[in-house]
This record gives sequence, structure tokens and C-alpha cells, in this order.
Amino acid sequence: MDNRSRRNSIEFLTMSQTLQLKLDERRASQLSLTRRKIVSAQSEPAPDPTNLGLGVVIILVILLNACFNFYQEVKSIKIVASFSKMIPEKAIVHRNGIEEEIMADELVPGDIVSIHMGDKVPADCRLITCEGLQVNNSDLTGESEPVRCTTKCTNLNYLESANLIFYSSLVVQGSAEGIVISTGDKTVLGQVGKLTRGSGSSDITALHREINRFWITWAAWLNVKQHGYISANGNVVNSIGMVIAFIPEGLPAAVTLVLTIV
Repeated sequence: MDNRSRRNSIEFLTMSQTLQLKLDERRASQLSLTRRKIVSAQSEPAPDPTNLGLGVVIILVILLNACFNFYQEVKSIKIVASFSKMIPEKAIVHRNGIEEEIMADELVPGDIVSIHMGDKVPADCRLITCEGLQVNNSDLTGESEPVRCTTKCTNLNYLESANLIFYSSLVVQGSAEGIVISTGDKTVLGQVGKLTRGSGSSDITALHREINRFWITWAAWLNVKQHGYISANGNVVNSIGMVIAFIPEGLPAAVTLVLTIV
């Protein structure tokens, strides 16, 4: 082997040894870093098992709320569908001196209708003639006893007055003529249907006023120096808990409880 080849071999061996040293140094550094991470992880406190329990409880609450919502929706749909079985299809009406049979949904306030035993009242009516009329209002009031009707107002509460008969009530005895005063959704049964569908009146109720009064009073009383004052972060956590716990099914009960305590 000549001097040139020997020199190249020595240089190659030197480079190989240098590369091997760098690799060993890198490996030692990586092992040291890994060991520090393991020691650091072992020195950290174990996670609080309460967090796991809280997560499980929240998931269960969400699932229960979903099931309850589904049950309520199905129940509401069945109730609304049952109203269609109570709706009379036809009515006998007097128009222009002529008695004719028309569809019940064609009635308008002011029409004069005739009803007889076995009929269902086609609209909310005020009686103008009555011959031993008795109606069953169990679909509206739940009372199975027939109500005896007259042409005279017997109570300032129109729901209790004997001279008014209501949409879908069954005539069990007698006959009468009445003036239509309400039809469709404006009848008593229609209002019940709107409440069942959750589309009732948007007027401010006494409960709304009490809630507004409570919030205004609470905001005016709130003070950072007050004993038991909750920080902003605490309020966020409590708000999330309240949303999960009380909206939507438990909200009325929660509001009632708070107002009772206050």
C-alpha cells in the first residue's frame, strides 16, 4: 500500500471515529433528557379523581336531559295530534235566512249555528235559544258530569257562565242555537293547544316581573367586599354548572326555589 492510500485510510478512520463520538454524545444527551422528563412526571402530583367524576356526572346529566327532551317532544306531539280527533268536521249554520251545512272551519264570528244531541260544538258560542241543553266539557275541564246550559249569564267568568258553550264540547242532551264568538286558535281549546306547543302569549307575567326585580336588587347589592363574594372565574364555573343543571327542565323549579329563599 503506497503512502497516498495509507493517508486516505487514516483520514477515513479519523472521520468515522469523530462521527461515532458525536452520535454517542447525542445519544447520551437524549437519554439524560428522557430521564429528567420521567423524574419530573413522577414528582408531579397525581390528577384529582374528582375531575373524572365531575366529567362523568356532566355526561350523564346531558344524556338524561336529551332523553327527557325527547320524551316531552313525543308527548306534546301526541297531545296536539289528539286535538284533531276532537274537532267537529261540519256545522249547521243560518246564513241569509237559509239553514245549510258547511265545514266547521268555514265558520266566522257572528254566524248563528244550530246544535243537537250527539253533535260536537263547532266553535265557542253564546246561546240565544236553549231547549234542555246539556254539554260534556270533559275534554277541556276534565269534569265528567254534564253541564246544564241556559241563555242567561250566570258568572262574570266566561269559562263558568252557563250561556257559553265551547269548541269540541259534546252535546249529551237537548238542542240550542248560538252565535259564534271565537273560532280556530282563538277558542278556549285553541289557546290550550298553543300553550301545549309552547307558543303562548308573550306578555310579561308575574314570574317575569319577580325575576327582573330579583336581578336588579342583586346587582345593586353586589359588592367586592361582601362576605362570600365570588370572583369572575368562580362566576363562570358556577354559571356553567347552573346551565347544565337547570336549563331547560329544571329552570322553573330553580327560580321558584330562589325566589322563595329571597
